[in-house]
Amino acid sequence: TENIMALRDLKANTEKQILKGTLGITYEVKWSNSKNNFAMISSVNLSDIYIVNANELNKIWNLRKEEKSEITKIQWGNSSQLQIFYSTKNQLFAMDATTKLKSLVGKNIFLDWYVENDQIWTLQNSTSTKQTIITKDTFGFSKTVTEINSISNLDNNIVSWKFVKTQDDRVLLKKSSDSEMTLIDQTKHFTFFGDNLLSSSYNNWWIVWTPWEITTHSQGEDPFLLNRSGEQLQKVLVLDEYNTLGLIWADKMTALFPYYFVSHNLINTKINDAVADNEKRELYFAAKINNEDGLWKIKY
Repeated sequence: TENIMALRDLKANTEKQILKGTLGITYEVKWSNSKNNFAMISSVNLSDIYIVNANELNKIWNLRKEEKSEITKIQWGNSSQLQIFYSTKNQLFAMDATTKLKSLVGKNIFLDWYVENDQIWTLQNSTSTKQTIITKDTFGFSKTVTEINSISNLDNNIVSWKFVKTQDDRVLLKKSSDSEMTLIDQTKHFTFFGDNLLSSSYNNWWIVWTPWEITTHSQGEDPFLLNRSGEQLQKVLVLDEYNTLGLIWADKMTALFPYYFVSHNLINTKINDAVADNEKRELYFAAKINNEDGLWKIKY
């Protein structure tokens, strides 16, 4: 009747159970940044939001017990500070992950919001211009990046669009009801198929995918259709500093070298999930091998 969540120490090769979740509910794990060991474990409906310090497992706490109002969205701040940003129906807050000190950022009057370098981007209706606008650093030196209604060939039902990522003056939006994304980059915009985004730390590369297509984008360049297949793509991983991609399909995993358009098989079995240690070039994956379910490791 429960989901068991455990934390494995790869150096000590030990594992410890840390949480019990509700069976049948999907949970996501999001680490704050590479400089600390804090993680957020949340159910997809945000009914449970646990904050975990991997160095002090006796101090795990549930943000939903601290905030009585329903939480509509939550995101780690991506600066060196351990801040959590979250919204309720009417307000937007920032909270320190270590002290639980909460501060009000402002009223939540937005269609959507996103945090980049502790600047808050917003998608909102302008009462003066009657336009739907994207604003950078809304609560600081605010700057209107674009007016959505002025973009040609874009569905004006902007309520259905949500932030996926922002960086510098680039904005990636996704339509909530379809496999469709729109990239707004300076004076250009591009629309393509997309369900998920992976942002590689190497060469500032964005990888967008659906079960059937992979589209990539680098700053200053147009989006590029990298791959199209009918094999039901499940997940994309960056394997090394050369942006070699690990592609998890319905019944196997392959490696794709995007600069040469060459690929080969890595694992010929169904994989439930996988993560890669880029520096050590080690792949950890959950799968059933020789009738045994478990977490496995291979070097690549």
